[in-house]
Amino acid sequence: MNNVQKGMYVLNEKKFLAYGGAHSENLLIHGDSLIVLELLKGKYGGKIDCIYMDPPYCSGTKNEHYADIFDQEEYFKVVKDILKLSFEILSEKGFLFVQMGREYAYTIRKFIESVYGSDNFRNEIIVRRDDYKTYSDLIHHLASGYDVIFVFSKNPNTMMPVLKERVGWGKRKGCWKNLYRTTACPQRQYGLCEIYPKNGEWRWTEQKSIRALQNYNQICDYAMKRHWDIEREFDYVYGHYVDDQDNMDEFPILRKKNDKMEFYIPPSDEIYVTDNWSDLVVRGNLTDFEHEVNQAIIRRMLGWITKEGDLLLDPFLGSGTSVIVASEMDRKWIGIEKEEYCCTDIRNRINKAINQKQGEKGSKGYSFLELTLNG
Repeated sequence: MNNVQKGMYVLNEKKFLAYGGAHSENLLIHGDSLIVLELLKGKYGGKIDCIYMDPPYCSGTKNEHYADIFDQEEYFKVVKDILKLSFEILSEKGFLFVQMGREYAYTIRKFIESVYGSDNFRNEIIVRRDDYKTYSDLIHHLASGYDVIFVFSKNPNTMMPVLKERVGWGKRKGCWKNLYRTTACPQRQYGLCEIYPKNGEWRWTEQKSIRALQNYNQICDYAMKRHWDIEREFDYVYGHYVDDQDNMDEFPILRKKNDKMEFYIPPSDEIYVTDNWSDLVVRGNLTDFEHEVNQAIIRRMLGWITKEGDLLLDPFLGSGTSVIVASEMDRKWIGIEKEEYCCTDIRNRINKAINQKQGEKGSKGYSFLELTLNG
């Protein structure tokens, strides 16, 4: 990437700080995010697929690597300005993730909504904090047990993929659900086993429901021949029945029980993930960096929203976790960090991760840019 300049500032390419190829599309940038994003928006406006930011929390604490101490008014102004720039560079189908502690989380959410619009709010995700502190008998407030991640889209009409996680076969057991629902579509108001959906409808078409009833009868016959208790062991019976079939496609199952029509959801090695990510902890444990983000958070986020080749931006890079995971998952990335450890600790960590992936697809390295005064 050639040098980029605007007004008093310029982004200079530092080839001796690059890694794995001078022409990499990945960018590690040392400089103030607000100024850097202004310089980048000409080339990247509307082209970023996913933005993840874990900004300072303005908590008033001083850490080894950085001081989280800011004038509140200035802090809010900088965050709002960065959010405005993030909107400009995010693609029409892109998503923004903002991770925050409790200190100013909902103030920041208002700022995001003022830029992105309330129609683009998608989720407030909860991620668990592990707290090992000890306390005196009296406290001012309960300790915070979670961070929040606010998810916003650029366009309210953009749809998200369903988020699923593999949990191992059998951990999600089969279950029965009511076929009735309260909406009322005339095409789905028909009689089933002498039951009619009053003031509502069936979830399925009549053709599918009839087929599902037949499927249930087949499984009952299958269990009876083997002297299996279908009421107590339906998952077991279903699993054996499926294993005995060849090239079985969709196999809906429906039964009448207690004057209700129930359809069967089979066991699975996957679960649907909600906005409760308390199975993940906030803090990573691979470095001594304060507030290192857990790789599992980034991995879940990118696996859900992005695909190979998509471009991730992190304007508050911190320990570098987001771009390391992006490299591992064959996503392109831009990481921005204003502190000096961008040139040392972050580079060393990214370089080590690339070395471990050497020879594999996606191990492309990065170019290094530094923000300096022009002239």
